[in-house]
Amino acid sequence: MDSTTMQELLHNWVVVLLLVLLVLLAATATALAFVQGREVQLWPPKFGGRPAQKAKSGSGKKDDGKRAGYHEFTVADARDFYAKIAPNYDQRNSGGFLRTQLKVVALIRSQWTRGRQLHVLDLGGGTGKLVAIPFFDEEDIRWTYVDNCPSMAALFQDNLEGSRLEGTAEVRLWSVATACDRLSAAAFDVIILSFTLSSMTEWPDFVKLRRLLRPDGVVIVSDAAHHGVENPLYEVPVDKTVYALKIRTFSVAELTTRAKSAGFAVELLDHVGVGNTDYSFVVKLRNPR
Repeated sequence: MDSTTMQELLHNWVVVLLLVLLVLLAATATALAFVQGREVQLWPPKFGGRPAQKAKSGSGKKDDGKRAGYHEFTVADARDFYAKIAPNYDQRNSGGFLRTQLKVVALIRSQWTRGRQLHVLDLGGGTGKLVAIPFFDEEDIRWTYVDNCPSMAALFQDNLEGSRLEGTAEVRLWSVATACDRLSAAAFDVIILSFTLSSMTEWPDFVKLRRLLRPDGVVIVSDAAHHGVENPLYEVPVDKTVYALKIRTFSVAELTTRAKSAGFAVELLDHVGVGNTDYSFVVKLRNPR
C-alpha cells in the first residue's frame, strides 16, 4: 500500500471520528434540553430558553410576595394572630405606647376616690402588664377582664399571681360584642378599650357600652393614630417567624360622632406624639348623670 493510499485512509478515519463526536455532542445537548424542559427543534437545530420557575407553595397565612417565615393576618383572624405573638407581646413596647398607657392609667385613677370601690371593665385586656398591673394590690378596685384570646388571658392570670386581685378579678373569654350583651347593666365605673378597636372587624355598639356604665361613668379609648394609612401592618417577630396583623383604621372624628349619637359626652381628646408625629390618641367619654 503506497503512502498516498495510507493518507487517504487516515483522513477518512479522522472525518468519521469527528462526525461521531458531533453526533454524540448533539445527542447529549438534546437530552439535556429535554431534562431542563426547554423547547427543542431538531432541524434546523434550535433550543429554547429555560422555563420560568414556579413559586413554591406555602402554608398558613403567609402573604404572597413576602419572604419565607412571614405570616399575615386580617382582623377577622386577630385571635389567632395574638395567640402566636402572646409570649413576645410585651417585649416591643415603644416609648409612645408606654406613654399612651400611662395616660390611660392616670384617667382611671382620676375616676377613683380612695375608700370607694371602683369597678373597671377592661375590654381586650391583653396581658394586663401596663394598664391593669398598677391596680393589682388596690383594695377598692374590682377588675373585670375580657379577651377572646386564651393565650393572652393566660398571661394576664400569670401576671396576677400573688396580687390581691388574683382571687377577685373576673376573667371572661369573650369578644367585645359578647361582653356588651352578657354583662349586667349599670355595673361599671370605667370601661377601657385600649388599643382594641383597631383589632376589631367593626365598631362596638356604643349604646350597649353606655348601658353597662353607672351614671357619671366613663369609657376610655386609646389607639394608634393612623394618619390616613389604609390597613397598616402590626409586625411582631417570634423566633425566626414574623407575624403581621393588618389592622383596621378609623378616624377619631368617626369615633366621637358614634359616641355622641349614643348619648356620651366627649370630655377629653388628647394625643401622644413621637417626634413631630402623633403616635396615638386618648379619648374619654362620659355617661351623663
